[in-house]
Amino acid sequence: MKRLWQTICSQSGLIFYTAFNYFDKILTFGVPLIVLYIFEDKATYNEIEYIYSIAAIAGVLIELGVKNYFLYAYKEASDRDRLVTNVRDIFFLQFALYAGLGTIIIVPMLWMKVQWTIAYFFILARTLFMYFLSFFAIYYRLIDKPSRIFISSICVNAGTILLLLVAHRWFEKIDLLYFFAGQMLLVAGVVFYFVFRRVKINLLDMTKFIRRSLFYAWPIVLNIFLFMFINNYGKVYARNFLSADEMFQISFVQRLALIIQLAHSSAAAYLSKHIFIDVNDGVNTKIFSLYSIAMFVSTGLVFAALWGINILKLKETVNIDLVTILIVIYTIAWCYTAYFELYVNKMNKNKFILAFSLVSAILFLAVLHFAWSQPLVNITLAMTISMLCNLSLMLVFLFRKGNKKYVEKVLVAEYSDSAV
Repeated sequence: MKRLWQTICSQSGLIFYTAFNYFDKILTFGVPLIVLYIFEDKATYNEIEYIYSIAAIAGVLIELGVKNYFLYAYKEASDRDRLVTNVRDIFFLQFALYAGLGTIIIVPMLWMKVQWTIAYFFILARTLFMYFLSFFAIYYRLIDKPSRIFISSICVNAGTILLLLVAHRWFEKIDLLYFFAGQMLLVAGVVFYFVFRRVKINLLDMTKFIRRSLFYAWPIVLNIFLFMFINNYGKVYARNFLSADEMFQISFVQRLALIIQLAHSSAAAYLSKHIFIDVNDGVNTKIFSLYSIAMFVSTGLVFAALWGINILKLKETVNIDLVTILIVIYTIAWCYTAYFELYVNKMNKNKFILAFSLVSAILFLAVLHFAWSQPLVNITLAMTISMLCNLSLMLVFLFRKGNKKYVEKVLVAEYSDSAV
């Protein structure tokens, strides 16, 4: 008992981080569902998912590799404390410029009453909010205070829930402003901090750092962009060209499929160190089995959630049809692709990851072009085929003779059974 308590105390930082991480992810996952099940407003829910999708794509582009390069620059720096301070100040300048430029563009659009201007304003707020979280997740990790990032995220999500409940109690209707008010407030707070703190960084220093960031991280940025494009294309297309019910189906199932992605991110984060320090060649079958168990359980939870929602006869739900199954298969394929990418990272062959993503993106567009069924089926089929192609290319690369020493212990049959 004493040893157990000592172990818990020695790992208190990890335990608190994990607890906060799961609580934060639960809030992030559930907040949009409040709009759906408390306000019973499918149209507003669809708008939120649309804004999330556009912001996810835009967020990859505006980072310009700064977040990815930050870790590498830290590893190479002789004065790491100074680097962390300088990059943080570069981020604040970059963030303020984006906020200012976005405001300059949107204000005239409001004055001219351009359609969807309000939606673009919320997209800007969501994009900057997500960039803030992703950057400071790295920053706090480097200053050995990783749990601090959850203060901002949890406060914004909790504030949003409180505002939504107040709005439901007093106004009995929802407005997108209630949902994005917390994110807008955080963005405004960051800009005010930059202005009044008088961050000492100039455009030349920022330009030099961003140039180095792009040179280092452009394959990573492009790879993430391609994934985000494929992952969010269906929701964006459905929002603009399909019915509200079709938009709801793909966005709702993808939100439930986040259960699988959350299991992946947790399992991969826990197992990645073991993968990289493993002195044995090949994919460790024990680690692979543990990961597959997490995938199997989380997939079961997705279908259990769909079944439970239908059993409870909630007003807004979807059936377990071909579109639903394709989205789940796509999500599983993406998770396994990301898992096997760890072994490619271990081999320092990252350029192949981008090559596989490019091939998959071309296949995605080709399947859409030669589509034969209903639009939603075509889109989800293209997503699934392209990601299965990416996974297949990854496995072929690992199994090719030139890399035999890395994969001689991989069991293809084991993967096939667990993916089904």
